[in-house]
Amino acid sequence: MRLCARQLEPRELDHEKLWAGVSLLAAGLALAIPEGWRLGLGCPFKAVTGLPCLSCGSGRALQALLHFDPKTALGCNPLFVAALTLWGAFALYAGVVVVLRAPRLRFVGDWQPLRARVLAGVLLAAAANWVYLLARGI
Repeated sequence: MRLCARQLEPRELDHEKLWAGVSLLAAGLALAIPEGWRLGLGCPFKAVTGLPCLSCGSGRALQALLHFDPKTALGCNPLFVAALTLWGAFALYAGVVVVLRAPRLRFVGDWQPLRARVLAGVLLAAAANWVYLLARGI
């Protein structure tokens, strides 16, 4: 499998345009929501088990990032911050290629050999993040 830059085929889904739009909408919502706003529901998983779920601390991490405090954000939920950073990098790439109408990056070749490694990496990261949240008592 390799990464190549190419023009989109006719009727091919433009992932970059889709995710650039979703990212703009999400950023607008994140900036528009008042700082202290909460639904008041709390985490149902934590309410039932007493343990944090994988996303516990994400709201606090987002608020810390909006206040340019990455250290606090990482302390709240490191996996959320890492995922948001990757999403931001992709959104930046997507915005640039959409505006410039540039060729899109696509993987070509057989995805199957790498699929199990990617899945294992994601599961390992989620497990490590959960252990961190448990240890911090979030």
